[in-house]
This record gives sequence, C-alpha cells and structure tokens, in this order.
Amino acid sequence: MIKPLLDGLNAIYGPLMFIVAIAASVFMVRSGVGKSASEAQASAIAALKEEMEVLKGRIDNLKEENRRQERVIKTIRDVLEKRGITITIDHEIINIEGLEHKKSATIVRIQNEEEDS
Repeated sequence: MIKPLLDGLNAIYGPLMFIVAIAASVFMVRSGVGKSASEAQASAIAALKEEMEVLKGRIDNLKEENRRQERVIKTIRDVLEKRGITITIDHEIINIEGLEHKKSATIVRIQNEEEDS
C-alpha cells in the first residue's frame, strides 16, 4: 500500500521539481538583469556627473582666459593711445586713427577654426 503511494509521489515529484527549477531560474535571471541595468544606470549617471564637473572646470578656465585676453587688449590699446594711435572695435569693424588724424577703417571678419577648414 505504501509502495503505490510512493510511486505516485515520485511521478508528481519530477515534474514539480522541474517547474520549481524553471521558476527559480526565471526569477534569478530577472533579478540579475534588473540589478545589472540599475548598476549600469548608476554608473552612467556617475560618469555624466564627472563629465559635467570637468566641463564646469573648462568653462571656468575659459572665463579666466577671456579675462586675461581682455586685459592684454586693454594694455595694447592704452599703449597705442599714449603714442597717439586710437583703436576702436565695433563688432567686425576696427577703426584706427593715427598721428596724422587720418582715419582708416578695416572690416575684419572673425572666423572660427571650423570655418577655416
């Protein structure tokens, strides 16, 4: 009487374990994929934050370089004015007035490096 009962349980046990194994593997794959996706997202966010900090540093460096170039231009203009030469810059027009009070206007188109290529 016990032997037929055990045989019946063995017949159910095999397919039941197969279903449990498949369910467990599906759960493991889903949680692993979700975990790796969230890790990838966190890594991407961290990389973008780091790049943003680098870009902010570059902007600060460019602002400082711009201030330095403005000081150089002002110094050059001051020296030329002391020698009797006046330079005015209005967008793309540069006016130069010399000692003989002859005016000379030069139109200069300032180009980006990309436009030169």
